[in-house]
Amino acid sequence: MEKNVFVFQSTTMETELNGDTRDASHDDPRCTGNHNGEDIYGEGEEGCQQIIQLEQSRWTSEAHKLMQHPQIYSSPPSWSSWSHFYLSGVKNALPRSELFKRVDQLHLRDKNGDAYTHKMFSLGPFNAKPVDVSEQDRLKLSAVCKLFGDSPEVFQQLVQAMKKRLPLFKSLYNEDFSQWEGGTLALLFAVDAVCIVAGLVWKVDAFQHRSIASDVILVENQIPVLAISYAIQSINTAQGNIAELQPRLCHIEPLQLIVVSLLKMFSPFPHKQVQQESADVLKKDLSDYRPLLGFLYDTLTRGSFSSSDEYYECSYFDKLQNDINAEEDRGYKKKEGPYSMPGACSLEKHRLKFEGLQEADFTRIHFVDAAGTLKLPEIHEMNECRQRFLLNLVAYEQNIAGSSNYKPVTSYVGMMGALMKGEKDVEVLLRSGVLVELNGQNINAKKVQAELWQKIVSSLELLPHTRTKADAKVEEGVRDFTDRKLNKARAFIFSYGHSFCNSC
Repeated sequence: MEKNVFVFQSTTMETELNGDTRDASHDDPRCTGNHNGEDIYGEGEEGCQQIIQLEQSRWTSEAHKLMQHPQIYSSPPSWSSWSHFYLSGVKNALPRSELFKRVDQLHLRDKNGDAYTHKMFSLGPFNAKPVDVSEQDRLKLSAVCKLFGDSPEVFQQLVQAMKKRLPLFKSLYNEDFSQWEGGTLALLFAVDAVCIVAGLVWKVDAFQHRSIASDVILVENQIPVLAISYAIQSINTAQGNIAELQPRLCHIEPLQLIVVSLLKMFSPFPHKQVQQESADVLKKDLSDYRPLLGFLYDTLTRGSFSSSDEYYECSYFDKLQNDINAEEDRGYKKKEGPYSMPGACSLEKHRLKFEGLQEADFTRIHFVDAAGTLKLPEIHEMNECRQRFLLNLVAYEQNIAGSSNYKPVTSYVGMMGALMKGEKDVEVLLRSGVLVELNGQNINAKKVQAELWQKIVSSLELLPHTRTKADAKVEEGVRDFTDRKLNKARAFIFSYGHSFCNSC
């Protein structure tokens, strides 16, 4: 069979199926260039503008032709290199309680809608439209053109692979997507999977790389990792081993590289701890039907979501005794309900100490009664990217938990938000080593930290309030410790002395 090629012209992308063997990459400058470290999404604004000018109806027509032309499947692809992906995927297919859901169905978007909204790319079928072809779709297609411009038949095999797995892929979502034709939906999965690999493995502009990564972690942008595995295999066939494009990463498989790089970029835990935890990721088979967000979740909770007896109903933290002078909580707005745990500053006045743990795990929270020490994993300062990641982890956790109340990320976020109600609380955690860094150039850095954590906690108000069994025991231990007469007396003296000094 003669070689099929993409001809990427100024007004449309066409699939030439008439036996023309010209190398399309020499006809258009956007399809040329060294792929080693080059931005594959287009060459600057001029290249992007040319892509944007593609006609929507023409592209849609060619996309359908891409799927339906009989010559595409005249030479069946070899599945030997992909068979283990399929078998692993069937074995580890998600139960019905782990369907991919929209955030709206979890009642989370009302508080922090921006955290669940894509910035550059919408991925997967939730946010895509069967007919409309947007600017971001054209950018995706430009990546496909550059990666498969010389080997279009490999991309056809990728689409066919997606089409064969489509019934299983669709079963993972809680919508039937009846508005999609099967071929078009398979094409969507193929293009999105290629876009993820292109953005996170190939060297692209740093800002663009972070923008793509920030969209990949969205709970509504998830596609099965098996689809990404197929895309990696196809790109390896079309372009050679991806690792050869980045020699320093040749010892890491591309799919593992994606997971580890996302952890380093968005995890609230320091990179050193994440590196230690992610070593286990490299030993895992990442080729199943879970989303990328699922692998990140499992790594940061050590896959602790297991049995229903591992949860405990939320034990609400009682207020500290009313005889403590109100001065000690000046500036803090106490909240009634599930997240009314005292702030770190208030607990410190009751002789409670804090200690940072070098573990990148949401479930590693301990209270040592004999030493009066609350041990928490060390964390970076919170920023918008990490806030976005945490909120999407919470949303993913709501999906997989089903009727279970075991939600370690939700429990952790609620506790940390309660500990950091104000600037003084942030100062205590920074001094104790729980918060390992803070932007010293920002005079309002402590205030910003408290506000970011309170914004995260505000999103949890609409969720069922639960505590893990371990966190409930921690809260109970802290409450018993602060209720002791000596500790209450110390807090009273500290507050009274502070008030007396201020009045002098």
